Amino acid sequence: MSERCFNCFQEKETAGPCPHCGWDGAAQEPGFPPALKPGSILNGLYTVGRVLRRDSTSVTYIAQDYQSGERVTIKEYLPEEFVRRAEPSGAVQLSSDEWREAFARGRERFLQEVKNLAAFREDPCFPRIIRYFEENGTVYFVTDYMEGLTLDQFLAHQGRRLSPEAAGKLLLPLMEALERVHEKDLLLLNVAPETILIGTKSPAKLIDFSPAPLPDAGESLAVNQILRHGFAAREQYSRSGRLGPHTDVYAMGATWYYALTGKTPPDSIERGDEDELIAPSTLGVPISGEAEDALLRALEVYPQRRFEDMKSFRLALEEGLKRSPDPRKPRQKPAEAESAHGAEPAPAPEGERPHARRRSKALPILLIVLALACAAIAWYMAKQNGLTWQDLPRLFRTESAEPAESPEPTESAEAAESPEPAESAEATETPAPTASPAPTASPAPDESPAPDAAEDLAGTQTDGGETP
Repeated sequence: MSERCFNCFQEKETAGPCPHCGWDGAAQEPGFPPALKPGSILNGLYTVGRVLRRDSTSVTYIAQDYQSGERVTIKEYLPEEFVRRAEPSGAVQLSSDEWREAFARGRERFLQEVKNLAAFREDPCFPRIIRYFEENGTVYFVTDYMEGLTLDQFLAHQGRRLSPEAAGKLLLPLMEALERVHEKDLLLLNVAPETILIGTKSPAKLIDFSPAPLPDAGESLAVNQILRHGFAAREQYSRSGRLGPHTDVYAMGATWYYALTGKTPPDSIERGDEDELIAPSTLGVPISGEAEDALLRALEVYPQRRFEDMKSFRLALEEGLKRSPDPRKPRQKPAEAESAHGAEPAPAPEGERPHARRRSKALPILLIVLALACAAIAWYMAKQNGLTWQDLPRLFRTESAEPAESPEPTESAEAAESPEPAESAEATETPAPTASPAPTASPAPDESPAPDAAEDLAGTQTDGGETP
């Protein structure tokens, strides 16, 4: 007996992996709350297939329009904290009446995000919305299905990092798309490698696109944000955090860092006095100093030290990518990146401790003051013992040096001596030991070249679709 594959929607004769696309339905694990069963019908038009993605507020499915036969993507509002799935109807029910108001607010916000997304229906960098509808006690919206790999899947598939040039071809158009989002007073707040789809037949797109309104001055954005650790900015962890275009700048900077190094940046909430972020050039990335300075400035922990908007970040990167990397140029620390752009370092937010590397400038001053104090004390001791400036070096001789000739004791000193001094009381003056030649410095080892980067992003082949 034949059955249908709920990834490619073609008929197959046997159980197990699909012979057409390779998807194995038995490997799909049910999550909480449970997703709709494959084969469910929505809006009298769509046959629901496998789960593509899920987060704390929604589930995204692949589906088929049974009239046209085209595959589409359907996103369902399903906050796991508030609801459960009724069987066999598939209706969404509240787990407790106390969540009724919170569920209703989230539902209205989900609908508003659909309307925001509709404003970018013709934008090539975002999925095209087809329609939205209400069913099963919740809300759904339908977009075009895009075949390809997310950025994190692509890097894992390639087994290597992107070169700065390849990363620019992929990410610079998406930065321009985010500029268009910000121009409409919206924020994305969800940029990460798993939300960037590299299509096999279309340009890279930002998926899971749920734009939120930019808060007014003096307000914070009270939403249930999806925090992607390593890519979420520090201010997203606080309900009173000041969100703005600079918040998406941090996420895009972290995505650039991941694409170039293959490593997720340290979580922003854990960065501060002891910042463990390693510059890409230190990890072998062949990047110019100007491009790296721009990237590290975008990744500053405190918003005041970042680029204010995506356009400034993009232009600085584009200019830096035109320049050749110079392996001999010392790399700047993240907190110093702003100085390359002529900006004064902004103070840390009130209540935050300043970064440890900012305090290092006081160390030379402290050493100078300490040296002057030591010299004053030595001069005072010399005057008390009848010494001159020429005698001061003897006070600083090491124990290993031969003892020098002592000056003739004064009358007060003779009175203090024992009646029978030892014969060795006076020592003959010996010349000071000559200084040993300083050891020669070993030559610095050559920097290891970075692995070759993927040059052609559009040609990647995939068997499964958005999430194999």
